[in-house]
Amino acid sequence: MTNIRIPLSAETRTGAATLFELDKVALEVENIAKSEEMDLAVLITYLKLNTDEQNKQLKLEAAKLRTLILQDIEKKLQAQLTQGRHAAEMTEQDKNKLKFWLLAIVGAFFFGCEGFDGIATVVGLTSVSGIVAFGVALLFSAIAVFVFCGFELKQIANHLGVKFKDASNLVNEYVKQLAEIEGLLDTVEKIMTEDSQIANNQLGEYQVMLEMLNKRLNHIKQEKEKLDEVKNAKKVKAIKLGFSLVAGAIFFSSGFFTGQAVALFIAGLFVTASATFPPILAAAVLLAGMSFLFYWFLQRPNMENLIGRKMGLDDEKLEKLGTDHTDKIEEKITSLQCRVLDKQEIVACQNQVASKSAEVKSLTADLTVSELSNAALKQELAEIKEKLSQSEENPARAKQKPDQGLMHEGKRLPEALTLIGKYNRALLFQPEPEQAATIRSLKMDLRGATLRESQA
Repeated sequence: MTNIRIPLSAETRTGAATLFELDKVALEVENIAKSEEMDLAVLITYLKLNTDEQNKQLKLEAAKLRTLILQDIEKKLQAQLTQGRHAAEMTEQDKNKLKFWLLAIVGAFFFGCEGFDGIATVVGLTSVSGIVAFGVALLFSAIAVFVFCGFELKQIANHLGVKFKDASNLVNEYVKQLAEIEGLLDTVEKIMTEDSQIANNQLGEYQVMLEMLNKRLNHIKQEKEKLDEVKNAKKVKAIKLGFSLVAGAIFFSSGFFTGQAVALFIAGLFVTASATFPPILAAAVLLAGMSFLFYWFLQRPNMENLIGRKMGLDDEKLEKLGTDHTDKIEEKITSLQCRVLDKQEIVACQNQVASKSAEVKSLTADLTVSELSNAALKQELAEIKEKLSQSEENPARAKQKPDQGLMHEGKRLPEALTLIGKYNRALLFQPEPEQAATIRSLKMDLRGATLRESQA
């Protein structure tokens, strides 16, 4: 199995160093902080661990580090599939960022002035001092800017394709981790589809990584249940309600100012009236109430979600961590695990077939060599027999010593024929692999016998 080396970004190493300052016992975190790249197996081992539930700061930093590590892993796997963005895309994004910041400045200034003007009109009807009225107007102006940043600014960022950086909290980190898990699953699926040799060699590590992702997913689901309990607490609901009422006052004051201006203009066509004239005030209060009701039923949920977002309890983000979403991811993990197991079996069978094929080819080659060798030896044996037959026909060469050969019908047989009979009996009881050695021994003995007979 091939070891996959994961390059660690500077942000990841910085996050690991920050976490190590909080937890000096975590030696694996120290290794991450000091390494520019690490084995995937080592990172997976760390990702399977869970952080102390009691220390909230430690838990948050650990979640951030895991998110960064998942991003580094996805970048490494994506490098096998895609290249970086083109320069034209980078230029277009820079233009969108400039538009975003210009709209953010203009929008904040406009909403700040609107909030200041509306509440200043309402406070001006009372007998408070100018300094107090100015302070209250500034406060509501700041709240109006806050509402703009929470509602409109994010929509502008999404429209221009600019990433709106979220605050660092557990919900955002878990959402990022969930997104990275989905990205890793998509990347692994693409790699499996390509059926490359690199992917086949890394199937074991993919299986371990999928097990780690499944464990991280289960941990996120458990944390989601705890976050839901915090979101539904009475204290959190009271804070959301208080801020919603304050924001509603901005809509009320804006409607009051608009209604007063319209009523004064219409009344001025017929009579001379002041801003404190009861019919004028009644029209202003009526429009202010309508504006407040519009806010309460349409904008208040968004305002409460904005407050929850600042408290680290964003309803939209929590919905992304819901069971409907996580169950689909879990099904995909299970499906990919089955695919990896099936692929491992296929690769193992292919390797086994290749090994057997190579073994058969080797045995076939050895058998061919053995057959050729036996054929050559048999041919040489036949030639020797033929020579011996010729020597029997020649009386001068048939002469032999009294102590050589066997007797047949009262006559001694040549030594070569004796050897042939001896080896033929031996060949009958020997397996084929050993017959070649026996034939070679016969060959040497026959040459010696032939030499002795020729000398005799």
